[in-house]
Amino acid sequence: MAALTAYATFISTSTTNSRRASFSSATTPIVSVLSVGGKGRCSSTMGLALTFGGQMPSIKVGRMAGQFAKPRSSTVETSDGVKLPIYQGDIVNGDTFDEKVREPDPRRLLKAYSQSAPTLNLRRAFATGGYASIH
Repeated sequence: MAALTAYATFISTSTTNSRRASFSSATTPIVSVLSVGGKGRCSSTMGLALTFGGQMPSIKVGRMAGQFAKPRSSTVETSDGVKLPIYQGDIVNGDTFDEKVREPDPRRLLKAYSQSAPTLNLRRAFATGGYASIH
């Protein structure tokens, strides 16, 4: 457990607020250990309730590593007569209405991966370290 705590401390400090975690902000913690652990505990509890209540196995599926891409029905956005590419999510471009920010940037793919991977690794550590055990 000490190694898990050290790993979690390395990833981020804990925060639970409602403001949007900015993709470009280096000061906003992306991975919250308490949030990931709490969601995992909730998912496991709901899975157990469904398994015992329905008397059949259940599979727990969830999205915990971020929503970086957003599908859109239009390719452009117009504001005050200016047309720019639509915001497609932090993995593609920025949300500020600016021509340079709205251009797709492939470096954002690497940044999204580097922010998602620690969340998945932490979740995997919780699941395989006995955190999800019912015994």
